[in-house]
Amino acid sequence: MSARVSDPVKIRVHGLYGRMIQRFAEKRWRSGKRQGQLREPAIPIPFSEAELCEWLKAAFPLGCALPCRYCGAPIDAMSCSLDHAIPVARGGHINLDNLEAICERCNQLKGGLTPTEFTRLMVWILEQHPAAQNDVMKRLLAGAMGMRLRYFKK
Repeated sequence: MSARVSDPVKIRVHGLYGRMIQRFAEKRWRSGKRQGQLREPAIPIPFSEAELCEWLKAAFPLGCALPCRYCGAPIDAMSCSLDHAIPVARGGHINLDNLEAICERCNQLKGGLTPTEFTRLMVWILEQHPAAQNDVMKRLLAGAMGMRLRYFKK
């Protein structure tokens, strides 16, 4: 019996794609007088898991680490976080053209901001006193965690 060796990038993409399907699935009211009624319709994902895998491999050729576009932290296909450059909530599309690979921390901080807004925010934060920088970053990350729990169960 031979052991099957799996491509780690395919395993990573399987998890990322599954979370996208979960995030953009239809939402129904769970309780109250509207229980069972449609709250948000599903948004179909316009690409396949295989296409996402190819996109990720193209973004990180030969498995190399590249700097995060916002903070410069090294990221690779296994550690990156997928972000919609133009947030879906603000009219951005779900297609591959609107995806970018950034570090998990910047993705949490960026939230629903556009790249220009997020860059301006980070520049402003870096102009503040180190104690204020730390406080603002903690607050942004704490708020981001609340949004994350909104889409994914604990």
